[in-house]
Amino acid sequence: MKRISTLAGLVLTLALFNFAAAQSSRYSANTFNNSSAEAGLPYLQNFTFKDYDAHPQNWGIVQDERGVMYFANTEGLLEFDGVTWRLIRPLQNVTVVSLAMDSSGFLFAGGVNDFGYFPPGCRNPQHFVSL
Repeated sequence: MKRISTLAGLVLTLALFNFAAAQSSRYSANTFNNSSAEAGLPYLQNFTFKDYDAHPQNWGIVQDERGVMYFANTEGLLEFDGVTWRLIRPLQNVTVVSLAMDSSGFLFAGGVNDFGYFPPGCRNPQHFVSL
């Protein structure tokens, strides 16, 4: 009886070790080779200033309710909808260094010697209201 329990314990230990080793090798083999190891990880994509065709220095970032991203850039306001970049230069040609958005969609932009906002839905340079 003691021999059977020792044999069963050995088989169980080997089965658990084999299962753990299989899981470990499956994970390490797929970590850098295919996309199945990336399941659950956030998708990241880096952009250079050549991609968005503006100054390389960005100061601040906000996202609106539609998912459009706005970046405070040395040359103005960068808008990215997930596909295309657009550079919005306020009429005063200020360097935008800070951004904030309120719950009603007003995009506030702070720059060198200027502060103002873009009304909701209007992201044209002529709609920038300097305060």
